Amino acid sequence: MNFNIDIDTGGTFTDGFFTSNGRYERVKVDTTPHDLTVCFFNCIEEGAKRFGLTTEEMLQQTKVVRFSTTIGTNSLIQRTGPKLGFLATKGHERTLYQIQKGANPVFDSILTREIVIGLDEKIDHLGHEEKALDPAEVKVAVKSLLELGARMIVVSLANAHLNPIHEQQIKKAIEEDYPKHYLGAVPVFLASQLSHSPSDEFRTNTALVNAYLHRDMVKYLYKADDGVRAKGAKRPLLISHATGGAARVAKTKAIDTYNSGPVGGLLGSLYLGREFYNLQNIITFDVGGTSTDIGIIHQGRYAYNLQPQIEGITVTTPLIEVKSIGIAGGSITRVANGKLSVGPDSAGAMPGPVCYDLGQMEPTATDACLVLGYIDPDYFLGGKRILNSSSATAAVEEFLADPLGIHVAEAALRVKEQVESVTADTIERMLLAKGCRAEDFALFSFGGAGGLFCSGVADRLGIKDVYTFPFSSVFSAFGSSTLDVMHSYDWLLELSLAEPDQDKWTLFNETVEQLKQRLLRDMRGEGFGASEIEFSLELETYDDDTKETVVLPSPVLTINSQEDILNLCRTYAVAAGKPAAKVCTVRVIHLKATAKTPHFRLEESPLASDDSNTALKRTKGIYWSEGLVETRIYERNLLKPGIVLKGPAVIEAEDSTYVIPAGRIYMIDHFGNGLITKEEG
Repeated sequence: MNFNIDIDTGGTFTDGFFTSNGRYERVKVDTTPHDLTVCFFNCIEEGAKRFGLTTEEMLQQTKVVRFSTTIGTNSLIQRTGPKLGFLATKGHERTLYQIQKGANPVFDSILTREIVIGLDEKIDHLGHEEKALDPAEVKVAVKSLLELGARMIVVSLANAHLNPIHEQQIKKAIEEDYPKHYLGAVPVFLASQLSHSPSDEFRTNTALVNAYLHRDMVKYLYKADDGVRAKGAKRPLLISHATGGAARVAKTKAIDTYNSGPVGGLLGSLYLGREFYNLQNIITFDVGGTSTDIGIIHQGRYAYNLQPQIEGITVTTPLIEVKSIGIAGGSITRVANGKLSVGPDSAGAMPGPVCYDLGQMEPTATDACLVLGYIDPDYFLGGKRILNSSSATAAVEEFLADPLGIHVAEAALRVKEQVESVTADTIERMLLAKGCRAEDFALFSFGGAGGLFCSGVADRLGIKDVYTFPFSSVFSAFGSSTLDVMHSYDWLLELSLAEPDQDKWTLFNETVEQLKQRLLRDMRGEGFGASEIEFSLELETYDDDTKETVVLPSPVLTINSQEDILNLCRTYAVAAGKPAAKVCTVRVIHLKATAKTPHFRLEESPLASDDSNTALKRTKGIYWSEGLVETRIYERNLLKPGIVLKGPAVIEAEDSTYVIPAGRIYMIDHFGNGLITKEEG
């Protein structure tokens, strides 16, 4: 047998998606915040059991192991990163090159003011050395930073993107004084190596965030990589990147992994929508225990954020656009000044919701859904965890119902409705920013808690079709399985391309070729030959009229004729919304190399007769907006393709629950996926 393993670690659960010869198994285990490699291997062990194997037996037969993780996200949120020391060009110590007025979000979050030192050096705006670097000054500065407690040093000098010679000299000097074979070795990060942005401020931010994430990433990801190799894996562990691909640990920058789990869900949705449903417009709705992640696929494409914000800090690593909000199944609910709030703080995996009976006192959204009757306390995670509905009811009554002066069921219903309202409002704002209407989109719902809220969100937005999946609860891990191995390099070019500029054509082509050779070397390290690699080129172009940057997929890898230039200018004109263009001004080029890996494919099944009685488990009273209603409860695993159920109904699966209100129907399609759609008439 040949296996593919995909693991996604979230704040509450760690999910696994295991495939072999058309068969798949999904796994959920508790996340272990003290050491994320523990839940990583717990997940693999549980997946191996599903196939009747040991962990070692499975890994010995595994072609690909991919890992997406919240290690970096957690480091930033919890402020558990190392103490950073920073070297800047003299005169910029207090601002870190920030142009706009106001407090710099870097200070007092990942960097303290007293651990920044300025150096008396200068590279001018053309890249010429105006004032040489003094090696003695560097040694004194580094010694001071270390005495102040710095565990890593970040270097970002003005105009280093044009000439990094001083940054390189600093790194060499530090490594001479603190060589790597000593315990006192000091990791050094150069902004010019991490970003080619012409903005000193954003290069600095990128380097600082990357350094802050780096220590925990190295600690856990290399440990996971060593572990899978020790247990028999023949290929290196691949780390999912928020840029849309995966690469081995040694070729992964810490910042590449930020938000990689939610991005996996978006890419999995793109894959299913394109390959099986011919859907061009999809909203992804991923509700976990800690956060809800929302993505937009418009006209078959997702958006890149060229200058994303990470915890309020603007960086220059292009990341696929997914918005996370702090409201989900584990979100803690409170009443303050007569108003109900849900999140953003979460009960997480430990202690979890009140109904876990592990010490949480304040109720969560999950507790509210348990009170309403949507969740069966004896069938949570397929019965692996028995929930205490009495403690959940008592917490909702004490902390919500009594302060609001309402019935406990009304309080729980308000929690559910607030989750739906906040997420629907967020989606609507995201669509408005793109000039889109919600009714033109399908909603893909996943995550362990997505099925509880997706119908309410769709109704608020006027969306007709909601797609759910047998692997919804581990969908980001499934999405990871759709990733190919990918490496990318970018280069600052600042080049205006027009028809007769042969010298500029040559410079463009030479730059692409240099990047191509670096990518080929990287891919050889992953085990891929040149014939297995596809190259693609994206260009950051500058619009002189609007002063905006426009990203476009290049129609050519190299420029060899006037026709190539015409194609490039036409592509630029369309992307920039112009009627025509004779010149394309390229600021940065991004060259990607991709090698295909095996992807799981859905199998079609014939539609069966519409007989839902075989899947009916029982009926019970459930609280809906109209009050207590006797409701049919169905077992998801017993529903066959072709079966149609009318709401109100609840569909129970081992790892998720789907709430179908009146006015909607639930059907299983020929791929075995669930469609929640508006009832006709």
